[in-house]
Amino acid sequence: MPLTHVCVWDGKAGYRRVSIEEACSMYPYTVAANRGIFVCSLCAQNVGLTAPGANVRHFRHTSAAQKKECEDRAQAYARASTGYNCHPMPLRIKVAHGSYSLELGFFHTPSSATSGPRCQKIIITDDNKQQHIYSFERLSLEGVTYLNVGNIPSTEYHLSYDHPSSNLDRYWPSKTTGINIRGSFFDCSTGKILYSGSKAYPYRDYYLLQRRSIGYVPHGISYESIAETRTGSFTTWYLYNYSSNFPHFIGFPACPLVK
Repeated sequence: MPLTHVCVWDGKAGYRRVSIEEACSMYPYTVAANRGIFVCSLCAQNVGLTAPGANVRHFRHTSAAQKKECEDRAQAYARASTGYNCHPMPLRIKVAHGSYSLELGFFHTPSSATSGPRCQKIIITDDNKQQHIYSFERLSLEGVTYLNVGNIPSTEYHLSYDHPSSNLDRYWPSKTTGINIRGSFFDCSTGKILYSGSKAYPYRDYYLLQRRSIGYVPHGISYESIAETRTGSFTTWYLYNYSSNFPHFIGFPACPLVK
């Protein structure tokens, strides 16, 4: 039986439902399950998209997953998965009047008429053991809801959930990546962090958040100091507006330049 409860990863909205028609228009070729593009919303396992040919294109589990009861055939099964919860949670910065705050994004979990993944409270703990607690009801029913995690950068955020349902861990992780200890860039227009491997472009502005002040700056790159935040451990974080006016610039250094 064809799979019908399938989601696709969307960088703005998290995982969202997708029809076979939309998926085929997005990917006119085979999509292997191990690419993690499509996920079954009932069991949270990666699924693939078959190639065009004599048979009608359709989603399908891997051969290992097909041995389990799932999707339109029966109830979902409990199994550690690498589907929804394998992606880093969205992280963005909000800058105003010489100060900034960081926000961690949560996409609303899929739900049904009878039950769905949920909890009573979301507890976010940073490197300094400071907790930020929010009610599950705070989350929007669609897209990503950003929750404030303060202005003290954390290299990692630990996530725990008060009275979680048994299937919540399929969709949200227990920890997620934060600010790189050597510095992180954010897109000024969206505020979203540029994770490792992201590209930066000339004539665009970025925020740079790092633990030491900028030292040597290559020709063609300009910066402006925006804010400084001192932590309880006597560490100071510096926020800069960072841009390149060099037409052949292809990306910032992998390691931000410091003194």
